[in-house]
Amino acid sequence: MAKAWGYAGYASVRLQEESPNEFGLQTQRAQIERYFAEKLVPRGIEWGDMLADPADAKGERLADLPTGATLLKLAQVGDHVLIANLHPAFRMRSDLANVLGQWLAKGVYFHFQIPDPSDGWIDSSDAFGHRFAARVVEIIASGLELDRNTRSAKISAPLGFKVAGRGVNQRLVPDDESREQMVFIAERVAEGLQFPKIRDLLNKNKMRWKKPVPMNRRRSGRVLFSLEPWSPQHVRKFYTAWQCICEREGLELLTGQRVDQSALPHDSRSVACGGSVSVIRLS
Repeated sequence: MAKAWGYAGYASVRLQEESPNEFGLQTQRAQIERYFAEKLVPRGIEWGDMLADPADAKGERLADLPTGATLLKLAQVGDHVLIANLHPAFRMRSDLANVLGQWLAKGVYFHFQIPDPSDGWIDSSDAFGHRFAARVVEIIASGLELDRNTRSAKISAPLGFKVAGRGVNQRLVPDDESREQMVFIAERVAEGLQFPKIRDLLNKNKMRWKKPVPMNRRRSGRVLFSLEPWSPQHVRKFYTAWQCICEREGLELLTGQRVDQSALPHDSRSVACGGSVSVIRLS
């Protein structure tokens, strides 16, 4: 039977003193236990153990920490690893990318909390969470190669998001421009228009979608875009991405405004798009 392993990660004394509600080991344990009871117990997942490394634990990588190394050995195919806060769990971004990438490849599911606790958790065992987690690993790994002049990472972002900040301060944030295009498409679909017709309207109104320039063509490490005309396939892709974003973030499909989630049935959200993803720091 699959087991769940909680990990309250390494947090320095300074961080625990400055932000005890975010980085304290007891806080992390409580958040993990609450998430397990609410999300994984109903799925029949067995509790394994709560692991933690103290603030004075030595080591740069998770594998170098006493309990971190134990976690890596315990987590087997089909198991679930619960981490309340990525920052204290992984001291190095390269280690974060390596470990999460290994778990994705091995079939170990991991759950981690968005920086703002009200935004919920990412669950790599559902379809959207798996894709999003894989993208996060890709972005972190790509961002490690920084341009020496601009310190800007040569990376891209999922549809509906953009990369803000530079270097270790990079984070994914909503891309308002592309989301306005998504709302326009959703409105036309609601009117009964087919994707080829919506394509014609977008191009007639001189609306263009932003296509990231290939990495080998970017100048000075900056993320550059070319403005491209629409095809029916791109219209469909934007519409599908928008449906998933709305379900995850609790937004109204035709307005982009947040809806009252308490008024929705408990099982109204799709398996592929549960939770919320509004902002996630990549450090």
